Amino acid sequence: MISAGIDVGTRFVKACIVRDGEVLGWASQDVSRDIDRVIAGAYKKALDQAGIKKRQVKRLASTGYGAKLVKKTSFTMSSDHCAAKGAFALDPTIRTVLDCGGLFISVTAIDEKGVFERALSNDKCAAGSGKFLEMSAQAIEIPFSSISQYAEQSKEPYVISSNCAVFAESEVITQVNHGRKNTDIIAGVLHSIAGRAATLFERIQAQDNVALGGGLAAVPAFADRFEQMTERKTVSLPMPPQNLGAFGAALMAQQGKPFKEGSRRK
Repeated sequence: MISAGIDVGTRFVKACIVRDGEVLGWASQDVSRDIDRVIAGAYKKALDQAGIKKRQVKRLASTGYGAKLVKKTSFTMSSDHCAAKGAFALDPTIRTVLDCGGLFISVTAIDEKGVFERALSNDKCAAGSGKFLEMSAQAIEIPFSSISQYAEQSKEPYVISSNCAVFAESEVITQVNHGRKNTDIIAGVLHSIAGRAATLFERIQAQDNVALGGGLAAVPAFADRFEQMTERKTVSLPMPPQNLGAFGAALMAQQGKPFKEGSRRK
């Protein structure tokens, strides 16, 4: 059976097409003002990559911050559950998923059968998100793709003191105006975000093995700092990390029933 999952995040919409557990295609698209067009575009790209017509998809599930914006979906589902489902399907040894997105960071624990146990998320106002990293990189004119390269050159990372994203951004701009090195600023921002992720990790008493999902997982310097802080190694997944939630949603759609936290769409 062919199913699809659409993950509507704060920065990207991701779509995944699955047939009997096998990934046929996936796609992602930047969020813009016309969210309906973005959702339709990401879904179409994933269908085209899979070589599948929309009418062939038997069930569609949505997840993420804007899950309810997806029309004609069979189910809306918890992003934590979807990330857990997707990660375990890719690697049954995984017991924890650290999902680092544009606005939220969440840690999800799963058992040896791949069943969701518990999850913990950061305060969405905290300066511990992909969006904060993106804003900081823009403020110091560093391409997002070069963040790790710049951070690794830092000799004295700047310590971010504010827990509020608005004040932290102002703090970064102040340091730029005072002539602090861009390498030290971006390294400090990464350290701050990784520290908040590590705190969540310890609070939930997470276990090995650990999978990273979300856009921040694609920044090697972030993963390195998280591993140093927690003294844990993360598992590389055979899929772009930001597509993990959409993949999990597609898998759950194949089962024909939502999580107990999900709701049937009318």
